[in-house]
Amino acid sequence: MAHVMCLAEVASEIIRALPLEQENIHTFAALHHFTRAELEVLYAVGYRLLTSSKPTEAQAVFRSLCLLDHLTEKYWLALAAAEDALHHCDNVQTALDSAAFCRIHGRQEATP
Repeated sequence: MAHVMCLAEVASEIIRALPLEQENIHTFAALHHFTRAELEVLYAVGYRLLTSSKPTEAQAVFRSLCLLDHLTEKYWLALAAAEDALHHCDNVQTALDSAAFCRIHGRQEATP
């Protein structure tokens, strides 16, 4: 059976393939000098949108966060919640698979 890569794993492979001068770059956020605080502001905006019954807008924010930092589990879990609110079952599973990848290889942080 062939191994199917989750989105977080694909992003990790892309980052590793880039000809980077610094070896401590593991995410697009780091590559573009986003701070953890800036990412957390985006997360707060997405969370507010999701809890304000605006899942489409929240989905866009959480997708952006997952692209910027594919190794943070809570971003994938938040995306899964937004996808679930939109009844996109296949996308929920994809986001959960990427969250599981982060559980093994990335950062796990407390989620609200």
